[in-house]
Amino acid sequence: MKKKKSNTLLEQVADYLISEQIVTTYSEFSLKICKRNANYFSFQRFKNRDFSISALIECIKSFRKINKNLKRYDSVWESEIIESQRLEQEMLSLLKAKIGADVKII
Repeated sequence: MKKKKSNTLLEQVADYLISEQIVTTYSEFSLKICKRNANYFSFQRFKNRDFSISALIECIKSFRKINKNLKRYDSVWESEIIESQRLEQEMLSLLKAKIGADVKII
């Protein structure tokens, strides 16, 4: 069976983190990265929805920590860092589109 291509940014981010073994399941992604209940990803995917605003903010915060930690290791490929930073920028762009303004996430 051919794997379905990720449609939403939510799916792209979750699939990236699973492929990089930062999380192992979509439930873990929901809990640890999005700070939502374990079924958050599955429900959003079922409803064909992208991130909610609050989950997007939590995910951006988590990605900042991940990106900061990635730079510490010599074994991390530059392409992994670039992809992680690209996804973080896409999440920031989505957040701006959803709320209609620039925001600073601390």
